[in-house]
Amino acid sequence: MKSDTPGALRQAASLGLLLALVLGGRHVGIALPPAMGAVLGLGLMLVAGDLAADLVERVGLPHLTGYLLSGLVVGPHVLALVDEPAVHALAPVNTLALALIALSAGAELTWSLLSEGARSLLCSVGAQLLLVLPGSILALLAMRPLVPFLAALPLAGAVGVTLIWGVVAVSRSPSATLGVLAQLKPDGPLTRYTLGVVIAFDLVVLFLFAIAKNVAAILTDPGASFSFAVLHDLGVGLLGSVACGTTLGLLVALYLRVVGRELLLFLLIVSYGATGLADYFHFESLLLFIVAGFVVANISRQGERLLEAVAAGGRFIYVVFFALAGAHLDLPVLAKLWPVALGLVLVRAGLTVGSAKLGSRWANDTPLIRKYGWMPLISQAGVTIGMAVSIGQEFPSFGDALAAMVIAVVGLNEAVGPVLFKWALDKTGETGKAARTHGGLTAPAAPAPAQPG
Repeated sequence: MKSDTPGALRQAASLGLLLALVLGGRHVGIALPPAMGAVLGLGLMLVAGDLAADLVERVGLPHLTGYLLSGLVVGPHVLALVDEPAVHALAPVNTLALALIALSAGAELTWSLLSEGARSLLCSVGAQLLLVLPGSILALLAMRPLVPFLAALPLAGAVGVTLIWGVVAVSRSPSATLGVLAQLKPDGPLTRYTLGVVIAFDLVVLFLFAIAKNVAAILTDPGASFSFAVLHDLGVGLLGSVACGTTLGLLVALYLRVVGRELLLFLLIVSYGATGLADYFHFESLLLFIVAGFVVANISRQGERLLEAVAAGGRFIYVVFFALAGAHLDLPVLAKLWPVALGLVLVRAGLTVGSAKLGSRWANDTPLIRKYGWMPLISQAGVTIGMAVSIGQEFPSFGDALAAMVIAVVGLNEAVGPVLFKWALDKTGETGKAARTHGGLTAPAAPAPAQPG
């Protein structure tokens, strides 16, 4: 914990003054066009998020907590300095931030990391599917009388809804993981274990979620039938995502090798184009960018340069992504659903602890992984919120209610997960090790000279 009290007071006063100025402008009736409101909202979240991150760091919390709090406070449900239209208008900025985070995630997945941790990865995934998935389904079924939209469904329909929830419950957060790593620059067994499990497991979740939605549609609609066409479309989409990601990765690697200048600007441009392509062809954009980063890191020798390029805008990227995530947290919904949401959070946490320890025992992991390996697995963020949006769009009868419940759970996990992960890295002594050795995971570093290949 830092003890620079005057510095903390200056930062708190700066944040308070900024909020007061914007509140004053609203009070005297200064109205802005929607586009200007979005730009002001982005600037406000950047400044407030940066100040809040420095403040929470002084009490030992990760920067992500400050970003989330700043977005929540200035967002539509507290001070409303950034209203709902502005938050929605900033969706493309959020998408670009997630694309760069996914590129970093893929670049961290080297062959050596995967081969060294293959046993741990497989055992961890297997244990989570064995415990967290069915346990979460049974927990929500047991809470059925407390959930109005679930109680109104017949048993078969309720089972379909809980199947979707079970898949959502096993999703993790690559973005939160990389955000903590970018700040702390750790290295060691827990860091490598976390990268492999969190990033690889969310790829498994993409398959499971599509299947769960198809089964739920059958159970909640007596007139529906199982469609192999859905699985065909899923397979085509996933293969297309991999192919497009591979092509993008080769293009990025070629640019890094041949040109090697204005890297962040180049990545923003190609990410924008690839996101539009993914939307048009219904590809999985997260998978596309992870594959692209993986190709850059493993087929060329440009992985470190890619990480350095993303790290150059690292703080901006994470402030935007998590401040907007905080702004999306619907406090009225959370206030209404908090008993059920808290119950599901506690059940999910308990099952996550049990599955992580079981997987570590199967894999014969080190005592350090057995003790702390569950802590990085609590966070949920962008991927899970994307699932909630998809649920709301595809199931008119119950989708909005289930999506609201999911977002309430995500809000709690989002608040607790990064704090636990930071605490685990501090306790294991891995914090700062990468910075002392080779510049750090997704950490800013001096530009590297061009490398062959």
